[in-house]
Amino acid sequence: MILAIDPGLAYIGIAMVTDTGEWADQDTIKLGGNMNPEDRIAVIQAELEQILDDWPRPTIAVIEQFALYGFKGAITNAFQMGRVIQAILDILLDHLIPVGSVPARDVRRYITGNPNAKSPQIKEGLRAMGYDRRSNEHERDALALALCWRDMGRQEKAV
Repeated sequence: MILAIDPGLAYIGIAMVTDTGEWADQDTIKLGGNMNPEDRIAVIQAELEQILDDWPRPTIAVIEQFALYGFKGAITNAFQMGRVIQAILDILLDHLIPVGSVPARDVRRYITGNPNAKSPQIKEGLRAMGYDRRSNEHERDALALALCWRDMGRQEKAV
């Protein structure tokens, strides 16, 4: 089982895919863009812990990696995003779940052929691959990440 996490300041998309590529589950952690940083971390901890308790144990968790130089917004947003990712990593490592990552551009390229693809293109790419389920863009981004990891042989790069 591959647990994929698409981090964000307002929403965190989560998807689980079986080793055969079946879309097993999905969820979104809703944070709110203006949430106090300490409250944001508390929500992430509570919700991700609940998901890990309720879902099957993943063999690996994959987090979307992105270049901070491409992060839009104030520099404080980049620091807040670092705190979000660190909170996610702490929880995964506490559960002894190996963690890997894939650059967002590689995920977009894998799903659509375009490293600069936007959400509608990712939705269409997933639909063309047979993944047509009611979900939001955050969950679809996590699904795309899991499929990219699975199909592109990323397992050897897990940390």
